[in-house]
Amino acid sequence: MVKPKKETKKYNEQSYYWGYISEAEAEQGLKGCEAGRFLVRSHYSSQATSVWLCFVSIVREKPKVVHRAITPIGKQFVLDGKQDKCSAIHEVVCFYQDHVIGNGHKLAKGVPRPTWFLRNCHIKVEQNATVLGGGNFSTVVMGKYRNQDVAVKKLISSEDKILKEKEDLMKEARTMALLKHPYIIKFHGVSIDTMPPMILMELMAGGLLSHLKEEGPKIEKGEKVLYCWQLASALAFVAEKKMVHRDIAARNCLFNVYGILKLTDFGLSDTETNLIAYCTSNDQMPVRWMAPEATLPTATFNEKTDVWSFAVVCGEIFGNGTEPLSHFSDNKDIMEALLKAMKIPPQPNELHRSCPETPPEVAINQKNCWEIDQNLRPTFSDLAQRFDKLLKNMYPPPLLEDMSTSKMKRVKPLTIAEYELLNKYHLDSENDDYFDDDDEAMSTPAQRRKMNRKQK
Repeated sequence: MVKPKKETKKYNEQSYYWGYISEAEAEQGLKGCEAGRFLVRSHYSSQATSVWLCFVSIVREKPKVVHRAITPIGKQFVLDGKQDKCSAIHEVVCFYQDHVIGNGHKLAKGVPRPTWFLRNCHIKVEQNATVLGGGNFSTVVMGKYRNQDVAVKKLISSEDKILKEKEDLMKEARTMALLKHPYIIKFHGVSIDTMPPMILMELMAGGLLSHLKEEGPKIEKGEKVLYCWQLASALAFVAEKKMVHRDIAARNCLFNVYGILKLTDFGLSDTETNLIAYCTSNDQMPVRWMAPEATLPTATFNEKTDVWSFAVVCGEIFGNGTEPLSHFSDNKDIMEALLKAMKIPPQPNELHRSCPETPPEVAINQKNCWEIDQNLRPTFSDLAQRFDKLLKNMYPPPLLEDMSTSKMKRVKPLTIAEYELLNKYHLDSENDDYFDDDDEAMSTPAQRRKMNRKQK
């Protein structure tokens, strides 16, 4: 038996422990690392949970990631293919940092998990937590991370589906980790060191769709144009990152605690390169918001397919939450109409029409976005500039205290000075920076404002 080293932390408390990631994700995490670098992961199945040591070895003069199970034998642990027994998993790791593990090398320094991999022990979700939303395989509830209020998206799938749903959740998390922008919901991190996995996000104050249905006729045109500009700005950033959202709709836009509109729900999002000749047959697609070319059995999604959907959301905004294409009874009829519009030569788009309350300048932009030939549609960068000019020259938004969002129950109205401070430093939510699991969260904007007043 190997003599144990004196250590204070368990293996799942070490920075090298990445949690329930797949073999492919482990290899991606070790990509480009030198021989001996390693990480530890867990694998979940309906039969049992296992722990794996993944390290870089040199095979035929090329680096290769080797995966070996750490197997329990009674009260001891042994690395697959080896005979040296240790009393704890972390001791197995320490042992092979001092002894050869394969091909003449020892384990080197562990590769720390990404800072947005958050530890479950810092997350608190009450059993009767307030439900904020959800779907067939997940639910979003109110929770806390290091005493900060957050929204927690967790899987509720059955055992036979949870692995597939975990992969989808991780894909969504990786997408959100790339998108830090004032008008995109703030992603704090993902917890995968225990099952089920969870995504932690900024806690929002309310939804655009419900707000439009309740207050729509009372909302000034300038405020509605502001919503369009905020959404166009977010999507311009998404396009800059070569990403496609694919589910742009009013239901996926939320207001934060300061009444700022943000784009959410990146469950269908992916890179443009992964969405070329994409098979849509297995997807439940939001056809009322989709461009005609995106409804084909094999479709290519890109910025211009999102642009079409953006114009549909503008229709929801100025139509006070009216469902798009409400004159169609079911999706089958919509699909037929969309495909008909793509005939050669292309037929004029008679599907979507701007509602009577839409300012003519906005209606022109909608018409441009609904061109059947996607090459004739504007980019999001163009749209953001156009709506910015409308705000400055024709439809200025009301004063902050007069905005309809300031009357929402969980919104905290800002002064002009505070709003400028938020814009200058991008302090646009209560928990404004990514949470780093190894550091305390930074102070909130409210605390910063208090400090600023003291300095003055």
